[in-house]
Amino acid sequence: MATYTTSADPRARTALDIKKLTKSPTDFTPDELRQIPIVPVGVELKEGAVYLDVRNPARGPFAATAGVKAEEHNLYVPKAEIPQECWNRLVRSLCPDRV
Repeated sequence: MATYTTSADPRARTALDIKKLTKSPTDFTPDELRQIPIVPVGVELKEGAVYLDVRNPARGPFAATAGVKAEEHNLYVPKAEIPQECWNRLVRSLCPDRV
């Protein structure tokens, strides 16, 4: 499993860094947001793994296909990197039509 938050990569971000999430009416504490990794720009998503692009939540959770990389306009959260309860809250909060 790829881990996006343990790297010394200066591009590494968490949901706490995303203004849309910190200013929206989510029920996440700053500590919880800090534990939600955002895939760094340029990193290839794991084929078949489930992600949510918090910049485009209307798309809903999706399984990555081969060759998809995180770009500047994406804010991908990897489902496998956060607790299931946290993932469910994130999906309910950002894309209630998908629940």
